[in-house]
Amino acid sequence: LRDYNSIVQQVGEQKKRGITITALGFGSEYNEELMAGIARKSGGNYYHIQRPDLIPDVFRREMQSLMTLVAKNVRIRTTLPRWVNIRQVYGLQPSTMGNIVDVSLTDIERGMTRSVLFEFEYDRHPQGVFRTAKFETTYDDLVLNAPQSATVESLCEFTKDRDVIQSNYNPIVQAELEVANASMNLQKTMMGMRTQQLTAMGAIEEIEKTRTMLVQAGRTLQANELTQAMQALQQGGQGVEKTLIGAIYNLDQGKRE
Repeated sequence: LRDYNSIVQQVGEQKKRGITITALGFGSEYNEELMAGIARKSGGNYYHIQRPDLIPDVFRREMQSLMTLVAKNVRIRTTLPRWVNIRQVYGLQPSTMGNIVDVSLTDIERGMTRSVLFEFEYDRHPQGVFRTAKFETTYDDLVLNAPQSATVESLCEFTKDRDVIQSNYNPIVQAELEVANASMNLQKTMMGMRTQQLTAMGAIEEIEKTRTMLVQAGRTLQANELTQAMQALQQGGQGVEKTLIGAIYNLDQGKRE
């Protein structure tokens, strides 16, 4: 197999059998989008390995991840009323059938938090409190060795009172939105570099803005990856896109330790 779609489709078949694939890209002569696509489809990780001395650390992290897994085959099924539509699930590709939206997530490790950000669109509606979605999370509990599920309903108050809206401002959601925007900013920066609409200096400025945003959000791992990308740009640009795609993929996974 040589084309992207065929390879990723085969990876998806392996995922259905419970196999997760982590993709490692060595040096500069590989397709970083394919590596990230393999990792995304199977729920594994993607690493851009610039130097041989980084290899032991990557394998150590992967082994530690395998030893601390607590949940596999994690899925969120969202059931929507007819007057609610879903605009997007940030960083993920949902499967939609009628009013049901399914999202598959990566495996969960002990001590790790996994966040998923949904954006909904509501039709014009009377004031009051209404159910806007039902979320059902299913997963295989590796500690209990049994399937588990949890269901929760989302309630939304429709009001014209701006004070009520302001008092319900959620800083956690706002922080997750800023991280999602950081991922989109990196994609725009990378596209600007490819189309030569951004100079190396302009790209460094954009990456630095995003890096600062990630530092403020506590995403130090991805912020460090952006520091590496800026250093690569200053040294001629080799490996920049590979590093940026890795940072984008890690942000889209929504993992927080």
